[in-house]
Amino acid sequence: QALLLSLHGTSHDRLEIGLEVSRRGLNSAAYRSPPSFSSKDEKYSSLRALGSLSEMAWGNTSLGALMSVARPDLEVVPSPQLLCPNPTICLGSSTTSYFRGGHNTKVNTDSTHPGVQFEMPKDMR
Repeated sequence: QALLLSLHGTSHDRLEIGLEVSRRGLNSAAYRSPPSFSSKDEKYSSLRALGSLSEMAWGNTSLGALMSVARPDLEVVPSPQLLCPNPTICLGSSTTSYFRGGHNTKVNTDSTHPGVQFEMPKDMR
């Protein structure tokens, strides 16, 4: 099985992992107690072929978790350390903006073909 990786740059000083979940979806999911995604977000996530969205976004082996271990000083959203982009809900977030993924992840992922978009800060490019 293949994994689509779409790599892009951002002016933000953090790594944003686009899972085809909106900023609002991430913020709402993080605000719930316990944190959880809506069924719509689960259904349309670009990583739905690999498992539950909560595990893919926030789990100990999620891409965000792995990047946080590799670069402890890097802000990564979503990750177990930073569930969402809203600084009011998720303390430690430096900005409210977040890029959910783009054309590549929208049209080239489905329930059997996973993919993700990385919006990388300048020092990662």
